Amino acid sequence: MISSDVVDVKTVMQTVLDSMIRVQAEKDFMKEAIEGLAEKHMLDKKVLKKVSTIMYKANMAEVQAANNDVEELYEDLTK
Repeated sequence: MISSDVVDVKTVMQTVLDSMIRVQAEKDFMKEAIEGLAEKHMLDKKVLKKVSTIMYKANMAEVQAANNDVEELYEDLTK
């Protein structure tokens, strides 16, 4: 590679690495926030995480439909 190409690749790679660090910091924050909320209000962390994901994706109808499918199949299999 030409020297200017190497500099460009290094610059972009550092930008990507910096972004990855920020993403990990946000993931750590979300984990700690859920854990704190769960402990404070005696709620299941798994439920809080699922609800936050549903709220973020705004896909409650899809989740309900998938859960209904699971429930129906379970009932059919356990009769």
